[in-house]
Amino acid sequence: MPLTLSDSSHIMQAVLLLDCLDVYGLNACLHMNTRAALSWLLHKEMAHVLMVASYLECQARSCRTTMPPTCSDWVLCRAPGALPPSIPACSKLDAGSAMLAKVECMLCSLGLLISQDVLLVCKLARLIQLLLRIAIDGDCSLKSLSTGELLLTCKRILRRIVLPALSLITPNPGVTLEIWEAIKELGYEDRFLLYLGWRGRSLERDSIGVKHYELSFVECTAGFEARRMLKRVANERKFSKHVGRQLAKIAHSNPLVVFHVILCQIESYDNMIIPLIDSFAYMTPLALDVLAFMLPHRLAASSRAKLLPDGMTLSQWFQHLAHFTGLYYRTYPMTELHGLMDFILSSLRRGTSLDLIVLSNVVTRMGGCSILEDISEDQLNALAGGEILRRETQAFERASRRAVFRLQLVLNDAKLALPLLSLIAQQCVRSLFQMGMGHVKLAGQFHDKYLHVFYQLVEFLSYSRKRNAEMSGGNQSFTHGSSLVEPDLEMLCRKLQIEPHFAFRVTRSLLGSAVTDPRLSWDENKGRVGKNVCEWSPFNKEFCSKSIRALPLHYLTVLAPRFYVIFWSLTLQDVYLPVACYLSCIASLESRSSHIEGDLSMIHDKRSKDVLRNFGTIDLLKAELATRREQLKFVAIQVRTNITAIFSSLHYKHRRTIPEAMLQYCVIPRATQSPEDAMFAAVFIHQLHFMELPKFSSLLYFDRIIKDVIPLVLCATDREARSLGIYLKRTFNLLLRWRCNSIAYNQEAAMKVGFSLFYGPTTTCSFEQFSIIFAKWHEQATQTFEYGLRQYDSHGRSTLLTLIKVRTHSSLR
Repeated sequence: MPLTLSDSSHIMQAVLLLDCLDVYGLNACLHMNTRAALSWLLHKEMAHVLMVASYLECQARSCRTTMPPTCSDWVLCRAPGALPPSIPACSKLDAGSAMLAKVECMLCSLGLLISQDVLLVCKLARLIQLLLRIAIDGDCSLKSLSTGELLLTCKRILRRIVLPALSLITPNPGVTLEIWEAIKELGYEDRFLLYLGWRGRSLERDSIGVKHYELSFVECTAGFEARRMLKRVANERKFSKHVGRQLAKIAHSNPLVVFHVILCQIESYDNMIIPLIDSFAYMTPLALDVLAFMLPHRLAASSRAKLLPDGMTLSQWFQHLAHFTGLYYRTYPMTELHGLMDFILSSLRRGTSLDLIVLSNVVTRMGGCSILEDISEDQLNALAGGEILRRETQAFERASRRAVFRLQLVLNDAKLALPLLSLIAQQCVRSLFQMGMGHVKLAGQFHDKYLHVFYQLVEFLSYSRKRNAEMSGGNQSFTHGSSLVEPDLEMLCRKLQIEPHFAFRVTRSLLGSAVTDPRLSWDENKGRVGKNVCEWSPFNKEFCSKSIRALPLHYLTVLAPRFYVIFWSLTLQDVYLPVACYLSCIASLESRSSHIEGDLSMIHDKRSKDVLRNFGTIDLLKAELATRREQLKFVAIQVRTNITAIFSSLHYKHRRTIPEAMLQYCVIPRATQSPEDAMFAAVFIHQLHFMELPKFSSLLYFDRIIKDVIPLVLCATDREARSLGIYLKRTFNLLLRWRCNSIAYNQEAAMKVGFSLFYGPTTTCSFEQFSIIFAKWHEQATQTFEYGLRQYDSHGRSTLLTLIKVRTHSSLR
């Protein structure tokens, strides 16, 4: 038998003989001489294929670099008789393609014993790398095998021979990197399928009797060593680097086993997350890619419940794993992320929405985008300012630029942003009506979580668009920066069946750029100014007509459609300027600089740098305040012009129904979205009152708030209750000032058209009449809140959350 294998002319007879022996359960490769002869023959046969494939690679490289290939470029094979670059390689390449099938048969006969020849494994990995590159690039010249057959052959060899053999090889990072260079040519779907086949049905002790006994023994040994190392991580943090090197050494050959043990430990002990992530710095790219495969695999495990038996609390293992996923991708952003995003997308399509917690952690840690749940008054005012004011007043964890760019690239390239946003928006509605949850509190809790993830993802995409626009500069950057998500409103509302307020929230970042820049205004005579930006302006008639087609018909009964579009297109930054917040921040920085200058204990250079940094921030804040004032003036003129024209065209018979329609379709949906939107709704309607719009009764509007908005607190979720509290706080503040100051009432309310008792300016509401109406409002609001507190099990929490926001007003004490 060894003599037959040593003669290359009898290769086919040798392969047939090996197959016949394998049928009877005899492995001829267990014989040392047979195994050595077969390895020698594989070296010899692969040398021809490797030579021609490397020559093609050199040709492709020369085409890219416009340099002719030379013999010195042939670093992969030094076999004697290699073709010089001047000789055509077509005939040799065809012979190599036919030889590939023979090589596969001999490799299958050799099986796991190939692990004893490390050089042969490296050559095989290099050969597969070159063939995959040729097949994927579409330049395959192999006439004996098609591109598809070549890909299938390479994947079969990797799954059946190379990866199982890697588990038996003594930990060697060089071999692991050679195999990774071949595997990374495949897409993440193919790589994950290879890892799934490598894993098999189970790992470690559970694989005994299922896998080859040598593989089971090696996996059990690797698992024992990994657990021993993890004990040192928990007990001795100072040796984390040493432990990281030892774990990486085990993971060179058995990454599946090592990360299986690590994830099991993390799911039980969250204090091990940070030291273990730090120890991953010594892992190979193959090991990190295997971990990217195992995370969705662990999250998709159907044998473990993600909720505790009470049905209202997330399981400990799920919380720890979601937290670990966010930190892992933040620390190693270049790891494969498409698999996790596709898993979350598939879960949403199946109606399993708990995995959105993982997406929230990824966006928070990796994208550096976080939304505060319980926001203070100063933080809320800062949201109406620019980026510099937000940065100074809100202390968020700063994200890595590489991580932000990587997440943005994944969402953009894979076209994941729009499907994710649409599915999350649909899930927010479905969570209230179709989830079939046993407790109404659970439905409200998860509804808030889904809304939080939705707003978080929208905020990240908006921030990414702004960053792209700043880096590119000019109006052309708008189209490039907004390519992350530039959906059509009609498609979102009509085809995807998304509620209009969600659709406008997705596109509001584009609308904001078109609204706040005076240079991008719409000129009816000149047409489009500012390229694509002005097309998103709510003051543009063409955009309004497109948006009207996207709205349901019942939205267009009483209110003018253009008013609806303008209301949902503007943001808090367009209608409110927190001057006091800017001045307070500047005074704080000046005080801090004075304190630093007087602190002689600090080093002089550090003291000077801190002072210069503070004064630089002060200059930026002053410049931003001036810019925001200009933008607010421009937006105020546009709003006044368009809103006045809209209300002038309405019929006077709709005067009593306009406040109801405004609350139903504009104010209530937006005031329950977020604190920022709640404050916008209150400020915007107050500005409408001071505009003295015809046919708009402010008195009826405030009356409908007491009768329609306050009872909503009894059926609101926690997030909606906080937002409603902010909206009611701004409204009650204005009403209370008028009630306590007759002069302010006469100047700001009694003289306005909106406070007329009947249609016309002569029958205005006097201060005494307003005091009587205010007492009735106060009594009705008090009764509603008292009822909510008495029914504490059903409505007490939402009532308390609302009262906490309006507690500063004596009218409701």
